[in-house]
Amino acid sequence: MGGNFTILAGQTRNRLGRLNNTEPATQSLTRDDSAVTWLRGGTSPEVWRTTFEHSADGVTWTNLGAGTRVTNGWQLTGVSVPPGGTIRARGFVTGGMANVCGWFVEELAGALAPIRLSVDRDGSGILLHWTGGQGPYQVQQVASLGSVASWEDVGVPVQTNSISFPVGMGTLFLRVRGQ
Repeated sequence: MGGNFTILAGQTRNRLGRLNNTEPATQSLTRDDSAVTWLRGGTSPEVWRTTFEHSADGVTWTNLGAGTRVTNGWQLTGVSVPPGGTIRARGFVTGGMANVCGWFVEELAGALAPIRLSVDRDGSGILLHWTGGQGPYQVQQVASLGSVASWEDVGVPVQTNSISFPVGMGTLFLRVRGQ
């Protein structure tokens, strides 16, 4: 690295220094019913603004909106993410002397198959099995669909696509949420 500096990474350096990448750049792009989240870390460059887009064919892109800064990344909430297709996150970077250089980094997330559930009797309980989506998966339950805001987690998130648990008397509604 060269430039008009005398200290680099806390060390005395006179206009010339060396930077070592000691960890990889990491990023993940996830979506759910109403939000898109782009987490970035490691040696990924810091972006100063983001945009989120959707494409059904990978050629024509529709703007979903600008991201808001969250811990370790960016997020767009309150958006109806169309099913299928691909989501693209783009982050804009500036750098160089007086920040006169600019470029962008991007991440793509393909369509996830919807989660499809099946329920079987398993002795005194039930076996819940699903396909689609992407883990980790969280099984949730609620006693009445009139209180959908009070879904409760059943156990901890799992990477598998099935779970067995005991059930008592009464009505119980179940759902599985993936990333």
